[in-house]
Amino acid sequence: MTNIASGRRVHFATILLATDFSPTSDRAFEFALALAERYGATLHLVHVVSGDLTGEGLVPDVRYSTLEQLRRTAEEQLTTLANDAQARQVRTRISALHGPMWPALEAYIQQEGVDLIVAGTHGRRGWSHAALGSGAEEIFRHASLPVLVVGHARQKAGVEPMKTIVYATDLSPTAAPAAEYAASLAQEFEAKLILLHVPPAKDMERQVGVALMRSYVEELKSTVPESAAVWANVEYDIAPGKPKEQVLEMAQKRGADLIVIGARHAGGLAARLPSTAHHIIAHAVCPVLVIPNAAPAVPAQARDVA
Repeated sequence: MTNIASGRRVHFATILLATDFSPTSDRAFEFALALAERYGATLHLVHVVSGDLTGEGLVPDVRYSTLEQLRRTAEEQLTTLANDAQARQVRTRISALHGPMWPALEAYIQQEGVDLIVAGTHGRRGWSHAALGSGAEEIFRHASLPVLVVGHARQKAGVEPMKTIVYATDLSPTAAPAAEYAASLAQEFEAKLILLHVPPAKDMERQVGVALMRSYVEELKSTVPESAAVWANVEYDIAPGKPKEQVLEMAQKRGADLIVIGARHAGGLAARLPSTAHHIIAHAVCPVLVIPNAAPAVPAQARDVA
């Protein structure tokens, strides 16, 4: 039985945009900026200079000069983003880090107490291999806090009002953190919340299929507080088949502005089918919020629902 979300509202005080200055990262910046505006959060604009500057053909002075040049260029681009954010009254901090992608980001995240990471993907080689130019795959695999991923499939510019959220769950006991965030975001944005479970199609072909369907719906209802119906339009849907297909189909059919799923390494939807999260993120035309079950149910700044 899935643990029920507590009903407390999530508050993001510190949001980190991990950018490589690609067009998709620019779209991710739009979402990070919109969320920072909404929550009054400080927006950290971070780029990791992770190129190999240790080759035998480079003497120490050349390596240092090259690294400094890359850092200066990154800082100039980060400053441009910061100016755009500050024009909208959003507090910012910029940082050009150096080192392997995740260790550098992890140290920064721990130091600054980041609540949410926002990143874009290139989708160059899909999500079936651990190689994306943007480094989003590495972030996704290791982060123990929520990651909002803007995939390369998104074509629309700008950020539209968040009116519909699809939360896909495998109904596992570890799904509570993802349910927490989905319910809280629906409340914050007064959005429709669609809770989706995708059981194997063969289950619905059996004589007990109808009973199973009812059971699944009851479990979905148990994932959010009873009070959810007061502050959000909550719907429950069972779509037998393959999760990576059904989640995208549901999001497309309902015009979803956000998909929420559990993280692969922590027992959520993606842990049951490792390729599921990859496929969803690579093909979704809306952002995907990935919640590891290792993440706190709500950040320390959370507030109870009135």
